Amino acid sequence: MPKKEQAYSSEICALIGRAVAELLESGEPVGRHNILIRLQIHSAQATDENMKAAIQRAFRSILDRFH
Repeated sequence: MPKKEQAYSSEICALIGRAVAELLESGEPVGRHNILIRLQIHSAQATDENMKAAIQRAFRSILDRFH
């Protein structure tokens, strides 16, 4: 796996993991829909454009795996 793709993969896993951890902590069900909502919230709150782009990659990654 190329370094850039590997970095994206690690970044995506970290962002999805953060969303899952927040769901577990709040007692909300951990499902695709709730993870996507969390990622949207993170994207809306992010001020850094690179972070927003990374969150959108994570969002698309989930959508791609389930469609």
